[in-house]
Amino acid sequence: MDLVLTMSYVFNTMQPHTAMDSYGNVLRQKTVGAIGTLVCGSEPLAGIPIALVATGYTTPDAVFATDTTDSNGNFNVFGPAWAGSGFEAVIRFTHSCKGGVIRDSRNCLLAMSWPIPPEYLSRSMNIRRYFTYR
Repeated sequence: MDLVLTMSYVFNTMQPHTAMDSYGNVLRQKTVGAIGTLVCGSEPLAGIPIALVATGYTTPDAVFATDTTDSNGNFNVFGPAWAGSGFEAVIRFTHSCKGGVIRDSRNCLLAMSWPIPPEYLSRSMNIRRYFTYR
């Protein structure tokens, strides 16, 4: 696959912002962000919707931030989520890149989902490490 995804992640837990879900589980507000570039071969993937999705053991998946790639394939998505135990943030998008060639999206649309690895999460609003997928 010639799809290149370069991202950085920001993670912050804001205390004491807490709430309870309908099952009595304690939820905490988390802030997660990702920036990156989507490229197919040497061509940027422009106009691709990007979503940050909160997944967890006690809550259903929920989209909490969205963005769309610009003409160069760049995106910057950031937002807060209320999360219980087992919270994970995932980046999801669909594209039409196959074998380094952009295909007709009506016939060849692929869904991608990447979990944000814990080692790339920071309790700071500053980006400290970049994750590169090749």
